[in-house]
Amino acid sequence: MTPAPRQPDRAAHLRRGRGLPLVLILLLLGLAGARPVAAQGRPDPDADRKEDEANEARLVADEETKALDQAMKLPKLAHLRTRNFFLHYDIERLKVGQRYYDKEQGAFLYSRRLEELLRDWQATFGKPRTFPRCGYYEIWILATANDTARVQATLMGGASKLHSSEKPIFVTGLDKDALLDDDALHANVYHHASHLITQQGFPYDKAEYPGWWAVGIAHWLEIKKFGETRNFTTGEVSSKKDRWQMGKWPKKVASAARKEDEPKLATFCDRDAKKLNAMLAAFSWSFVDYLVAEHPDKLNQLAHALSSGKSTADCFREILGWSLSRFQDEWRAECVKKMGQITPAPKIR
Repeated sequence: MTPAPRQPDRAAHLRRGRGLPLVLILLLLGLAGARPVAAQGRPDPDADRKEDEANEARLVADEETKALDQAMKLPKLAHLRTRNFFLHYDIERLKVGQRYYDKEQGAFLYSRRLEELLRDWQATFGKPRTFPRCGYYEIWILATANDTARVQATLMGGASKLHSSEKPIFVTGLDKDALLDDDALHANVYHHASHLITQQGFPYDKAEYPGWWAVGIAHWLEIKKFGETRNFTTGEVSSKKDRWQMGKWPKKVASAARKEDEPKLATFCDRDAKKLNAMLAAFSWSFVDYLVAEHPDKLNQLAHALSSGKSTADCFREILGWSLSRFQDEWRAECVKKMGQITPAPKIR
């Protein structure tokens, strides 16, 4: 007698499915739940080009740029104008992530980053009181520390920044002792170029007054963008052992505030930026951070008033309705409150 055909064991079939390679199972699951490509969206391959067009970015080669090349002894500079910046760039090959940028590509990359900085500044602090009379902020990004020093000496007598209502300038470049790569250079440009925006319209070319405001904004923007601060003005740098130069400012500032051991803004609000050490820079950042969080509607008024030459005390009375002492008390209370919300890290046994 011929036996009846055997029916497939569906349970066994499912059990055998458990033996499928994990990668294949995950792939099948991913395909089952995948959305259409149009719904997901893809990076626009023309995004950089479109942004360059929006920024009105263009390479410039004329008699003025030729004269600059000769004066700075840098015959192959890439000169690039955007809506708000004039960039002079001289790095032949820069590694950014896993990609290498030639000089022209690097110039366009940094022009986009500079325009992004201005947008970030304006998103928090509003429109600057004035823009440069020449129509742009001038930025130099060079290949070596020697080139940077020579251009700084030629343009500004050795200073790295010129805060001029006519033509504000910042000069920087790669440096084997400090700015080794694109990550460090990007943060450096982002931090220091913000000083030009903050100080625009202040009546003295080489002064940064009030220093706490310019320094506080620069550190605030850098921390918001990069998660930490690693760029300082000349006065902020003392020694490698200075704990305030090692970052982790929120806990250090809050700890001092809880003990009422913080420096009082009234004692240094009239100083130039170059006369602030790293500790005062940390508290300047914290004062700006407090104003951003608690008084966002007052920031643009403060930015205009503080860049006009008025004293911090006058600006606070006029715009916040507070004395410097009252501001300090309000800041401290909020600082201590935030510290109480921080969950301490577990102790390692």
